[in-house]
Amino acid sequence: MNESIESIYTLGDYYYSKQSYADAVQLYTEAAKQGHVQAQYKLGVCYATGTGIKGDSRLAVKWYLEAAKQGHVVGVLTEAHIWKRYWHLKHFRLQETAVFGWPCRPSAVPDDLKLCL
Repeated sequence: MNESIESIYTLGDYYYSKQSYADAVQLYTEAAKQGHVQAQYKLGVCYATGTGIKGDSRLAVKWYLEAAKQGHVVGVLTEAHIWKRYWHLKHFRLQETAVFGWPCRPSAVPDDLKLCL
């Protein structure tokens, strides 16, 4: 990992600990865009909770998925939870609907997530 990206992320954590959430989000965003996995996950949390930025479930999911792609364990579990939650909410009406812009047919659920449902 690039030291400057890690420094940006660490400074973001410092601001977050001081409850300067908007500054933390700005730094998390910068580090996340450069591929910092923990920044991607924390940025997802900020969007999901509306901490330091206007809440946006689509962007929360986007950043959770980016972290999950890199193997972030909680990101993977969050992804599975999202699929499970919306699978059950939509149940048989999945054929024509979309969740967060994703196709939501049973066939669209990746095989590795079907084990979590």
